[in-house]
Amino acid sequence: MFKRKHIAVLSAVLLSMAVAVWAEDTVYYPVYELEDIPSPKVQGQDFYVSNPDGILSEDYVNWINHMLSMVDQTTEVEVAVVAIGRFDEMRYDAHTFALELFNQWGIGSKERNTGVLVFLATESRDVQIITGLGIEGILPDATCGEILDNNLEALRYDDYNEGIYGICRDISAIVTDDKNRSELLLGWKPKDPDEGSDTRMYLYTGFLLLIVFSFLAYKRLNGKPGQLKEEIEAQSKGLQTSAGCLSFLFPLPILLFYLYYRNARKHIKTVPPRCQSCGHEMDLLPDTPAPVSVEERDALLDKKQLKEEELGAYKYDIWRCPECQTTQLRQREGKAYMKFDMCPDCKARTLQTVDRNVKENSTYSKAGLQVNTLVCQYCGHKEYKDIILPMKRHTSSSGSSRSSGSWGGSSSRSSGGSWGGGFSAGGGAGRKF
Repeated sequence: MFKRKHIAVLSAVLLSMAVAVWAEDTVYYPVYELEDIPSPKVQGQDFYVSNPDGILSEDYVNWINHMLSMVDQTTEVEVAVVAIGRFDEMRYDAHTFALELFNQWGIGSKERNTGVLVFLATESRDVQIITGLGIEGILPDATCGEILDNNLEALRYDDYNEGIYGICRDISAIVTDDKNRSELLLGWKPKDPDEGSDTRMYLYTGFLLLIVFSFLAYKRLNGKPGQLKEEIEAQSKGLQTSAGCLSFLFPLPILLFYLYYRNARKHIKTVPPRCQSCGHEMDLLPDTPAPVSVEERDALLDKKQLKEEELGAYKYDIWRCPECQTTQLRQREGKAYMKFDMCPDCKARTLQTVDRNVKENSTYSKAGLQVNTLVCQYCGHKEYKDIILPMKRHTSSSGSSRSSGSWGGSSSRSSGGSWGGGFSAGGGAGRKF
């Protein structure tokens, strides 16, 4: 009896200690409503990250703010980042919460609607990308999904800094591409049709647009020799977005175009190339009328190409003529294309950043230094790349510094800024991690 009493007391003490340790390590996040999320623009126009729960570190918040500021200046695309612990899951799912927050803030230009929201909720394990109407052609749903997929691994291991930084980096790389940047900056700006035009001119313009859209749809839906069905479907989404932006000005012709376009998209097919030797239509390996094995198909690629496919940097389409057996190789970007660079030694796109080491932290008077280690996954080539980290910035007008844990950055501005008044219809993608 004596021993049992002591065992019971000891068990109670150990249980109390375990509960105390668990309670000490557990982080309790507030449940956010839409109006509770602090807008980073309160700090100034160069702030894009809302980080009220301190999910992201101060250094990463500063790097992301700097990167998104450069994107805004060069492309007029506003990218907002929100990282919180919890939102009201009784009233919203993650997509609805992020979409309503996007439209409540008005992310992106009102005229162009080129806003993007990256939303992270750690407790529900949700990550979302929401896009404005004017940028869906450059960031269609499928592309947003690929960006999330490429960075899910870091989020699954609770490396929220790298996960969100990677998502923002991939979005930035796409919108700052020379072709996409030109398309964004030269984008069409809607005007009031009643200004300086009569009803006849309005109708002429509407039906001229119908003809133009129909011609573009015909070109895009038919594709080019060697294009796969999924590629043609992806390139056709941008035209549908553009038509949607014009539908409120020219409802009748755009409705006619929509009916035609919806029917035409049901008949999208892969476009086989013609054999350069005999002119016969070629078959895509390994799925041909006479199927070949995956091993036979892979034997037509060299080791570097196989490694690029394995990593997802490139995808190779192999076409073979059924008449003369001539083969034709086509290279296209893989799902992980943005994660790799060209190796200077073996010339394969297999050079990957494997480590990021901060040598010198940023201060309010000096930029920091980060050294990235890059290793070729094919030949083993190794190199180091210095990255200059932006200086920290003060926020208060009196000159005192302020932590970014509540807002997501630092700045010398005190007057605040504002979003552009953009709107989203729900484009983008979401994932559980």
